[in-house]
Amino acid sequence: MHVQQLRQLFSLPETTSRIFLELLEHGEVSPRQLSARLSISRPSVYDHLERLEELGLVTEREVNGRAKMSPLDRTALAKKLSEQQAAQEQAAKSLLDFAANQTKATHADARIKFHEGTKALQTALHDMLWYTKSEVSALWPYEVMRETLGDDFLQSFNKKRIRQGVQMKILWTGPCPKNHLFTGNDTGITRRTSPRTKVAMSYTIYEDKVLFISSKKESFGYTITSHDHSELMRAQFETLWQDAKKITPA
Repeated sequence: MHVQQLRQLFSLPETTSRIFLELLEHGEVSPRQLSARLSISRPSVYDHLERLEELGLVTEREVNGRAKMSPLDRTALAKKLSEQQAAQEQAAKSLLDFAANQTKATHADARIKFHEGTKALQTALHDMLWYTKSEVSALWPYEVMRETLGDDFLQSFNKKRIRQGVQMKILWTGPCPKNHLFTGNDTGITRRTSPRTKVAMSYTIYEDKVLFISSKKESFGYTITSHDHSELMRAQFETLWQDAKKITPA
């Protein structure tokens, strides 16, 4: 067993794991010997040994007035490790079950979450990348969103979107740029433009969510989670989409 495995299984600091492995390798030793072999101060060795004792991984006995530390024998240790692993797996399962139940419990409840500032808006848009089952639709004032979110973020986001396989329909409002940030790297995107539609706020529809992002001047956004609302916005988007002009992929 390696230091990293011990650390993960028992949430041990690295030094504590090193001390335990030293005990496994050499058997019964004194704290003084551990201190010398591992170049760790004796008070610190005692602190780490105390943690190992609390976990039931080592035992202490007195020999001629001096403390000697020993690891559990192999059979007991194997059982201890097995129990700890089973406990972790059960805890992980319980946590996942809880999260799933919470999602089911709140799925039908309409709710609004607000986002303030550029970083929060970028994080909110990243949420879209977890929804790959259905096509995403977005009304997007191109130049306004470049200013709000930043070119570097938008290019990085687009690469992640492609890796996740997220398909999108993008409706650019205002004049259509001849060259854009995503030229030559536009996989999974269908674009149209609506030159006469001039707005400063975007919206992105995915699953039962709609994310609104304002201009940099206001720098805020909000996500509405509601099946009825998302269906309303999809209907509006499709009306605008049918009247929009197609953009030939670059």
